[in-house]
Amino acid sequence: MKISPLYRYRYLRFLALLLLSGAVVGCNSLVEVDPPGTRPPPELIFQDDLTAVSAVRGMYSEMSSEPYFNNAGIGLLSSLSADDMRLLPPGMGISKDRRPFETNTIDPSNALVKEYCWQPGYRSIYIANAILEGLATSTGVSDTMKNQLRAEALFIRAFSNFYLTNLFGAIALPTSTDFDKNLHIGRTSPVEAYDAILNDLLEAQLLFSNDKDFSFTKDDFPRSRASYWAATALLARVYLYLEKWTEAEQQATAVLDQTSLFALCADLDSVFLANSREVIWQLLPVVKEGRQSGPYDAQLFLEKVDGKPVIHFTKSFLEAIEPNDRRFSHWIETAVVHDTAYLYSNKYQQPDGQDQFHIELRLAELHLIRAEARAHQDNLLLAIDDVDMLRSRANLSLLKDHSFTRDALLQKIAQERRIELFAEGGHRWLDLKRTGNASITLSSSDYKKWEDTDELYPVPQSEIVSNPNLGPQNHGY
Repeated sequence: MKISPLYRYRYLRFLALLLLSGAVVGCNSLVEVDPPGTRPPPELIFQDDLTAVSAVRGMYSEMSSEPYFNNAGIGLLSSLSADDMRLLPPGMGISKDRRPFETNTIDPSNALVKEYCWQPGYRSIYIANAILEGLATSTGVSDTMKNQLRAEALFIRAFSNFYLTNLFGAIALPTSTDFDKNLHIGRTSPVEAYDAILNDLLEAQLLFSNDKDFSFTKDDFPRSRASYWAATALLARVYLYLEKWTEAEQQATAVLDQTSLFALCADLDSVFLANSREVIWQLLPVVKEGRQSGPYDAQLFLEKVDGKPVIHFTKSFLEAIEPNDRRFSHWIETAVVHDTAYLYSNKYQQPDGQDQFHIELRLAELHLIRAEARAHQDNLLLAIDDVDMLRSRANLSLLKDHSFTRDALLQKIAQERRIELFAEGGHRWLDLKRTGNASITLSSSDYKKWEDTDELYPVPQSEIVSNPNLGPQNHGY
């Protein structure tokens, strides 16, 4: 009897979570892991190719099991921290822990800082380290499969460290599952963190190099595991953040040139579907009560109280949208309640027969990365070509019909990033910070209590209490 891909995936995910159940970071501290002797032995988890692949699938399932360390959680909190989205007024039953992100008054005891950002990031890193260690000592997993799975674990560790360092600044960089070592680990500088991120991605890219057509993951749901192209896309983003313009352009171009694998969706309603050719990497939602739960993005951004969207766009964001932009009509919904209009994100919807995943990397971002990198190298015409790919799809006038200085074009690219990537991956929040525009943009808001030190989230205070080496606390908290 032929087993359907969905049921095969459910079985393997169950096996993976069973095998990894004793190898996950605890819920109370970055360094609280199950003590030695309580975890399944590596020879059980990594006894052959099948069980090793199942363990890696479990790593992805853990990442998407809650609206935490993926686009949903970070997309929500960062959209509030920036100037794209707001919450319903006080008294509407909104979580008290969300409001400080909107007003930039976060406290180190804020539960969402820990639950949506800090712990999930380190949980993913711990599982990735456990996989790396298990593969290193395994005698039953083939060398070819070891390379593939090692690359996937390195990618996830780099991805997690990227967000942690951009949210918190100096971070801990655990590279093993050693209980005693992690119990007292300290924080290291963003420079060292970026070195580690680059090293992991470059090694992953090398290990992935024999699988550039997804052949190793062909039995999984589309692009739901890391790949050579996911590592290359994340490298492009990292180089952009490091202002290494030549390298950012090269890595972005490498992905954009793969026209047989990737393409911008002409139909905006197809961009966020599971089979979108625009997707580079996405996380599969978990199966609950016999059905896929749908992306947490939908559950968070479509949440309503008395018919009113809990998360809706700011006046600033709506004013930034140009007239006739098709993204407005396709990705933004309006709810009218008692003659008041609330506009909210409709990029993700609850499943209605068409699967949607958590999209982490997609082609549109690569066009914008390359455009910005090219503009900084004064290749303005080529930069405009990239931006116009997205503007054409959005039914907007093309930039090639106008002349721009480099600074004016960079402003246009920033504008395009804001509109194209809203509610995804924390882009607006991280863009404001990396370009030095956070304070000048957010300090003028009438509902924020902005201070320059708000650019970093506080390290959860309970983590510093558990491990004083994680101190001192970020400035301003």
